[in-house]
Amino acid sequence: MKLLTRLNLAFGLLLLFLFVVTVWLMNNLLLDALIDSQRKEMREQGKAVMLHQTSLHSNDPERKVDLVTRILSPGANMAFMYSNNQTLSLAGSESDSGYAEIVQNAQELAIGEDKVWKGQQGTYLIETIQTNNVSDKLVVASPMERLKSLQLSIIQRMILIFAMGALFALLLSVLITRRLVTPLSTLRDELHKVQNRRFSEVQRVEAGGEIGEVASSVYKLAAELDGYHKTQKEFFQNASHELKTPLMNIQGYAEGIRDGVFQEEQAKHGMNVIVEECERLKRIVTEMMLLAKLDIEEGIFQHTEVSVSQIIAQTIEKLDPLALQKRITLDYKEDESAGSGHPPFIYGDPDKLLQALVNVIANAIRHALTKVSIHTYCKGRQLIIEVADDGNGIAEEIVPKLFYRFVKGNDGENGLGLAISRAIVERCSGTISAANRPEGGALFCLSFPLLER
Repeated sequence: MKLLTRLNLAFGLLLLFLFVVTVWLMNNLLLDALIDSQRKEMREQGKAVMLHQTSLHSNDPERKVDLVTRILSPGANMAFMYSNNQTLSLAGSESDSGYAEIVQNAQELAIGEDKVWKGQQGTYLIETIQTNNVSDKLVVASPMERLKSLQLSIIQRMILIFAMGALFALLLSVLITRRLVTPLSTLRDELHKVQNRRFSEVQRVEAGGEIGEVASSVYKLAAELDGYHKTQKEFFQNASHELKTPLMNIQGYAEGIRDGVFQEEQAKHGMNVIVEECERLKRIVTEMMLLAKLDIEEGIFQHTEVSVSQIIAQTIEKLDPLALQKRITLDYKEDESAGSGHPPFIYGDPDKLLQALVNVIANAIRHALTKVSIHTYCKGRQLIIEVADDGNGIAEEIVPKLFYRFVKGNDGENGLGLAISRAIVERCSGTISAANRPEGGALFCLSFPLLER
């Protein structure tokens, strides 16, 4: 059964349950309320009679009957005076079919204490009012059928009103649940695409509230998985290419030396090429293994307190020869607010962070024209490290996937350095991003949570 049907069915059953309970309670409470109201009216009529006690003390029975008949309301159409063991009928009461039966039982009703009397003609409410003359009693009877008829009329109107309200609520529920469930059904279809690895076909589901947030997350997840899936394909292609090129060079020179094609200086040059290509292969394999370890091994990181100033100083010292070779100036600036007057610390693996910074800053040195700027500052509870160069910037088409494996810009080495930096930074609870500066050149931004000391 679909979710929309289940929700509407559950809401309909809830309305039905509330309807049955409400009718049952109102049926009982309403009858009690009508009985209490009728008894109150009958007692008030009796009190009105007793106020005319002088007239009631008269020995003229007809005068008593006429007085009581005028006081009693037309609704209490069955009443009689019980005086000196005699029953005095009141005008208007004789017309009721059950009046004769009540008069026949006058003594029982006048002397008894029953508030409800059941005869052959029906059930009646009985109120006996004692006048100031102990020998006179006013007995007022009201048929229960009249109250039950009124009760049924009120219940029918309530049922009609409740049914109209329930129909409106059910229609409103259908509209609301359809509005809620339709995005979920669409989202389910998009998740099936993710399950079948059709990441590029996933569409954004327009919805509000928490459903909209989930839909947006699914869309971003699909985009990330699509990029990762494409990168995996490119990884094997690029890895095979990166490994194949040095292997072909090694094979070519080795066969040439073996067959005597290269001799003396050429053979010496060929041996140097073989050594260089072996070193290149070693670097690629080492970096590929490091990336694999960063992805799957938990114990590879030794987290501790890391002084950002010290780690950047070590990075600059390590890259000074490369900067001198490229004739690039390294400019390091640390805001006084960083760390609130104290050297800022973050939590991470110092050796791995050093490697990440070396990769990022070395990349900036290779692409800079004259200068690389390193700037650290605090923003809220985050420590920001910015590395900017004055080169030609990053090609716009590779900016979104710059940190993927084997993605190389101009003059790139093997496309693994920035991927390693990203893996290290993220394992240290940080983020890394890259963009082009408006004034020219590239800007790398690394953000880490500040360590509270």
